[in-house]
Amino acid sequence: MPTRKNENKKRVQITLAKTLAERLMFLRNFTHRKVNLNARLQGKIRHLVEEVEVELGVDYKTWSTARRCPACESGIVYLKRSSRSEFYGCSRYPACKHTENKPRKG
Repeated sequence: MPTRKNENKKRVQITLAKTLAERLMFLRNFTHRKVNLNARLQGKIRHLVEEVEVELGVDYKTWSTARRCPACESGIVYLKRSSRSEFYGCSRYPACKHTENKPRKG
């Protein structure tokens, strides 16, 4: 998977089990060890995200065009690939069957 350098940094909030969050906070407080934990975590999280993208068959550029599903209002519409074509579909499929045709080039 290609490395994406010079990405803009944004803060992301995720929900962790309380004990895991407490363990992570404990480790982040070891500043006297001169370990840049944030950089190490960023690398590991990037690797995990890339693994999940591959596992789900999602192109890593897809997130930049994803948007809220107009049908169910809780899913994300993103580019999907079938054996016959590419189309936009809801991430909540099969609960939400919203799809859109991909515009043809030219």
